[in-house]
This record gives sequence, structure tokens and C-alpha cells, in this order.
Amino acid sequence: MRKTVLMLINGFGVERKDSAPVFSHDLMPNLDDYTKKYLFGTLSTTAADFNSGYTNFSIPPQAEEEVDTFEMDLYNGKANSMPVIQEMQSKFTGQSTFHIICDAETEDKFVQIRNFARLINPDGSKSVFIHFVLNSPNLETYDSLTKLLTKFSFDSKKVYKLGYVVGKNHFTSDDTFRLLLREQGETWPQFDKKFEILKNSIIRPEDAPPFKISSGFTLKENDLTFFVNYNSLNITRYKEEASKLKMPLYSLYTLEECPHLYEKTKSENYFTSLLTKFNINLMLLSTQDKVNTINYCLNGEEKVLSDKIVYILRNDELLSNKDAVINLVESTNKDGYIIDYDIGDYTRMEDIKNELHRIDAQIKNVCDACQEKGYTLIISSLYGIHKTVKDGVVDKVVNFSGLVPCVFVNNEYNRENYSIGGTSTTGLMYTYLTNIC
Repeated sequence: MRKTVLMLINGFGVERKDSAPVFSHDLMPNLDDYTKKYLFGTLSTTAADFNSGYTNFSIPPQAEEEVDTFEMDLYNGKANSMPVIQEMQSKFTGQSTFHIICDAETEDKFVQIRNFARLINPDGSKSVFIHFVLNSPNLETYDSLTKLLTKFSFDSKKVYKLGYVVGKNHFTSDDTFRLLLREQGETWPQFDKKFEILKNSIIRPEDAPPFKISSGFTLKENDLTFFVNYNSLNITRYKEEASKLKMPLYSLYTLEECPHLYEKTKSENYFTSLLTKFNINLMLLSTQDKVNTINYCLNGEEKVLSDKIVYILRNDELLSNKDAVINLVESTNKDGYIIDYDIGDYTRMEDIKNELHRIDAQIKNVCDACQEKGYTLIISSLYGIHKTVKDGVVDKVVNFSGLVPCVFVNNEYNRENYSIGGTSTTGLMYTYLTNIC
């Protein structure tokens, strides 16, 4: 095993053109020097907060087999003989409305939903609405959603209508249910304009308040709802209202007690499962308020403890100089170390800069220790902030989203013969663990 230290400056990323200036040599002289001296590149990230950053890092994207199965079953006609779909078809009468609630944000999934709507309403004689629950924390998702919804609104062939849009964090709100039960709320048939407003206001898709694209979807007795749940969704309140209206609920994957089409399998390659597989023992340094979130993500989104990770509270004394870092590593004798920081909670430019400057000093201490002892050091981040902060009394936008830096300090890998790039923060997990092995 090769001892490897991963320092994560979460919230920090590559400055976008529209960002107020933050990074400079004076602010982070050590990191700036290391980007020129050691192997350096950028990693892509779709995460925009701490939770999604660790989720993307810890859990590889699910294999597309499940998605392909649904698409293939629709294509070859097998879906027609599935008992759950037959039940939906038998209960879907001309007097009821069929609600498809989906969290699709990619074209391939949109295609499946469209094809399912055609299966349920082949001649367009019944009422089908497709509603959208947004899961992404990334503001750039609005641009792709605009293109996708525009395409599929033109491609509906009167089989379905686009209903409402809401971020997942508002799905159970009073505003959402006023929209569902009485259609009270904002109407934006030109949804691209609304998406532009939300993006410019720096309201993440997952936090988008509800608005309707069209009308006529008020929930009523004997309507049907099909959750195309590629991601998790809290439907507790929706179930209560559906029960009052005697509305049957169904889902694509397992979702509480809803009859469903498929079981959603769990990836076997999440972070701690790989630690067990390769017998890697780690120590993770973070703050008390972050540990539970980190542990949940590293364990494949389960509230369990792995015997392969020891968590300790990060403090300045442990990383105060080169010798302190060496003592920490040699005395605990783990295979790998993760030192976790996060600047995402700061709301003032001064605080962000002070924290980055403080982290930069610790980066030097860790790097000096790694160079002396022959450890590998990786410096990166799992997400970049995109938010408005106060710079004195002035509001300024800091935009580190989309790309994060990655510095690889190991004398075996020089800048002349190796490069970093073309991968994401999920790939960072594999790079880190592979280097240990």
C-alpha cells in the first residue's frame, strides 16, 4: 500500500468568467506554485453543494442497464404484458387524467417517458400530463432543460401535455399543493423565460419553486399517477392527498408501497465497498457538522459505519507544520487520509478568502511532509460554489461551478509524461484508491 493523502477544498473551483475575482497568488501562493510545479489539471463536476459533491465522489453512476431495460421493454412490446402497466391501462378511463411525474434531465430518459405516454394514450383521446421534478443542484441544467422541454413539447403529437415544474425540495410545499389541487400559482407557457430568471437569480433547479406550463391538471378522484423515479423522492404528502381522492399511485422503481415495474439495484462499487474489497484502511479529518453527511455518502447512502474508516475532528494543531503531519500519519498508520474542508457555508467574501488563505498554509505543511516521507498528495475539490456573497456592502457573485482543480504530487508522475483531465470527481475516487493500492 502507498500512503496517499487527499485534501479536498470543497466549494473551491476554477473561476468562471462571470465570477468576481477570488483566487490569486497572494491568496494561495502554495497552491498556485504547485499547479506549476506538479501534475495539474481540472476535473468536471455537476455537483453544486457539499452533499451532491460527496455523492458524486462516492457512488459511481448506475449502470445504464436499468434504463436500457425499460426502453427495450417499451420498444419490443413486452411492456404491454407487464401486470402493473396492464392495471394502469385498465384503470385509465376517459374521465380520469394520467399524471406522469418524472425527474428526467437527460434526453434518453425523456425519450422513454414520451414512449411510455404513447403506450398509455396511443390515439391521444385521453388526458395525459407530464410533470417535472428537478433534482440537479447545477444551474447549467436549466439550459439543457430548456432544449429538452422545447423539443418534447413540439413532439407530443397530442399524446400528452407538459404540466408543472418544481424543484425536489419544494415538492411537498404548500405552494406546490395549491398548484396541484387548485392550479393556483405562476403560469409560464414560455418556460425558457422562467428558467432564465431562475438561473440569473442563482436558484438551483432542486430549489425551484413550482410553476405551471399549461392548465387542466388539477388532481381529482380516480386520476392515476406514475412516478418515473430515477432518483429518490419524498411522496408522503402526495400519498395523503391521493388517498383522499382515491387516486392509485405507481412507480418505475421501488417507491414506498407503490406498485412498481422494476427493482432498483444498488451499485456494488461505492466508496466503502471498495475499501472492503481491497482492504484499505482510511482516516478522515473533517468537522463535526459534516461527518454524518460524509459517512452517509461514502457508505452508498446508508446510515451505517464502516470499519475501514476512522473519523477524527480536523483541527489546526494536527496540521500546524510538517512534523505534525508526519506524526499524525506515522502514529495512526492508515493506508490513506482524507482532509476535508468546505467553504460553501460562507456568505462574505472576506471569510471565503481568509479560509482559503488558511487552508493554503496547511497545504504546504502536508505537501512538505508527503515529499519528505514519499507519500502521495492529491489536492482537489468535489464541487464549486456559485452564489452571491457580500464584499463589504456590495453583493458579488462567486462562480466556481463546473470545474475543480486537481494537483497530483508524486515524483513518479511528472508533467512531461503524464496529464490530468477528461474525467470527473467520480473518477477522482478511483484515482485516489488505485494510487493507494
